[in-house]
Amino acid sequence: MFKNLKLGTKLILVGSIVLIIPIAVVGWLSISKATKGLTEIENEQLMGVTKTLAQAVQLALTGEMKVVRDLAVGSTTVKSLAAVASSGAQASASEIADLNKFEAFSKTEGLKDNSQVVLAFDRQGTAIASSDPKYIGVSFADRGYFKDALAGKANIGEVALNKVTGLPFVPIAAPVMSTDGRVVGVVANILDIGYLCDLIAGAKIGKTGYAFMTDKDGITIAHPDKTNILKLDMKTLEGMEEISKKMIAGQSGVESYTFKGVAKTAGFAPVGLTGWSICLSLPDAEFLAQATAVRNIVLVVGVISFAAAFLVFFIFARYISTGIRKGVDLATHVSQGDLTATIDIDQKDEIGQLADALRTMMERLRAIVGDVHSAADNVAAGSEQMSSTAEQMSQGASEQAAAAEEASSSMEQMAANIRQN
Repeated sequence: MFKNLKLGTKLILVGSIVLIIPIAVVGWLSISKATKGLTEIENEQLMGVTKTLAQAVQLALTGEMKVVRDLAVGSTTVKSLAAVASSGAQASASEIADLNKFEAFSKTEGLKDNSQVVLAFDRQGTAIASSDPKYIGVSFADRGYFKDALAGKANIGEVALNKVTGLPFVPIAAPVMSTDGRVVGVVANILDIGYLCDLIAGAKIGKTGYAFMTDKDGITIAHPDKTNILKLDMKTLEGMEEISKKMIAGQSGVESYTFKGVAKTAGFAPVGLTGWSICLSLPDAEFLAQATAVRNIVLVVGVISFAAAFLVFFIFARYISTGIRKGVDLATHVSQGDLTATIDIDQKDEIGQLADALRTMMERLRAIVGDVHSAADNVAAGSEQMSSTAEQMSQGASEQAAAAEEASSSMEQMAANIRQN
């Protein structure tokens, strides 16, 4: 099929293929390299920011834990709870009063700003001292953080939502040890973690990327949309099943997923002290916007380059094919016996040389035809002369035949006369 195409079409087709292949290859390499590079950079950024947030939360909670531990080993705290453990609350009223007057329960740096309430419990879980008097006498014996602290383990409890402020809080508890090493009570700081939520919610990456934090069960405890706090379960979100499993397992990494039809990439890292996990999510279309821009530029440049090259090939192909077509037309006229045809090409390239050769051929053909015509005329003149001579010879022969007939007649008469005589 290709060999049956016209020369101009072949030139345009081959030129277009030769041009479009390198443009396509370069464009594909540029886009793939840009996409890969941006993906690697974004993954590093997601992982870096997520780990930074996790470390910030870890440091904040470590600081809060240190404050509670310091409070638990304070002399006033140890003395008061040891007295209650040995003599009972009624017999230790003066020591409890001293503890309630202790400034640590209301004014200590690290407690007064983010603390909802600071509590001291006896071994039965009853609050005997508090920064807020309304909690005194309330039993917290069923709280997990109290039980762990009573067992001698300083801990951070489960996150819950304050019904008044609507902000999450978390209890931090530490055991109070007597001088002989017995656990005589528990000190707890009910910490308002709204500032941690603000830290997480305020973390931004790109224009629409956001961060959130979950507890060890996958329940959201910090989110830019406060209505999701302690209500959104990561495990139930379609598309995030694998990420939620890894977050609950305390793993860190970067994963791609699709949420509500939108392709996204998320970085996640654990908060080791609590088992919480922080996730930072960003739509792929956003961090690949530069790759998309590169793709668009490559497409525009490719289309413009191809159009310009196609125009050049088209003009060049017509330039070549027009000269060749004129030569073909001249040869066609010659094949039909028309030696008056001419070729109007004035070029110095190979097509011009072909045109000069065709013109020279035409001139020689005309000369040859002229010579043939002249020879034909001479032959015709000689033929006429030969015809005239033949006629004359024919006439002479006729005359001789007539004379011979007359002689024969005379001879017959003579013969008759002789026979008569």
